[in-house]
Amino acid sequence: MKRSINFIMAIVGVFFLLTFSSCLKNSKYYADLSKVGASIDMPLAAANGNAPVAFTFVAADTPVTYPIYVNVASPKKLGVPVTATLGLDTAYMDQYNSNNGTDYELLPDSTYTVNNLNLTVPANQRLAYATVSINTGKIQGGHDYVLPFTIVKASLPIENWNHLMVNTILKNIYDGYYNVSIVLVHPSAGGTYNQSGIHFSTVNATTFQCNLGVAQIFGASMNVTVNADNSLTITSSAVSIVQDAGLNYYDPSTKTFHFSYGWGGGTRHVTGTAAWQHS
Repeated sequence: MKRSINFIMAIVGVFFLLTFSSCLKNSKYYADLSKVGASIDMPLAAANGNAPVAFTFVAADTPVTYPIYVNVASPKKLGVPVTATLGLDTAYMDQYNSNNGTDYELLPDSTYTVNNLNLTVPANQRLAYATVSINTGKIQGGHDYVLPFTIVKASLPIENWNHLMVNTILKNIYDGYYNVSIVLVHPSAGGTYNQSGIHFSTVNATTFQCNLGVAQIFGASMNVTVNADNSLTITSSAVSIVQDAGLNYYDPSTKTFHFSYGWGGGTRHVTGTAAWQHS
């Protein structure tokens, strides 16, 4: 009896499934995906609407790598290989800048390599990728660099999602926000300054840029290079800086900078510290 009930329930279930499928096919909302043709796209471009995608790296002498994927979009996996050729579309980058008021620049070709621009998606697979290797130690900070990849040609129709602008954001290990405490000697702005959230921004692997007064006091900036022995070399294009010997250094155990320097013929002087707050 139990077996008969199970059999009847199975028949009823199949009936409802067939009826429901028929209703769907007759519905205005039904889409027969089995008839959709295969195409190729860049999945990260699709996920970000062809807009720039930020990749943040720590500046170092050892190259870093990341993949650039292409994807076969189809109802079923294809039984044949699919080929695609990647390239850089600087015209798309320029048009994006014009449309969005941005100022992206092409990453200098001396700072990166791509292992292969001619990709093959194997039969019964969906993905293939190229590997980009970036020498972050050669990249100068302060630029909005991108690599504007696109699918130049393929053995399948190319989707609209085929513009992947990889925005390379460079940070060294000192890049971040600091709690600053300094004593400033100055003819008109002298005093003690305690400020949090002061940003030190990357210039290259060992150098960051900050305000001339460390705290946000002046309109001029200075570059601070951390040497191999953690001593500091401080320079500025605005003034000639004189460092007090042995008193400018970085303490990696506490992530704290110690400053003691002057300019303006001895009429201006900074003494103090900048302690790591957050990245």
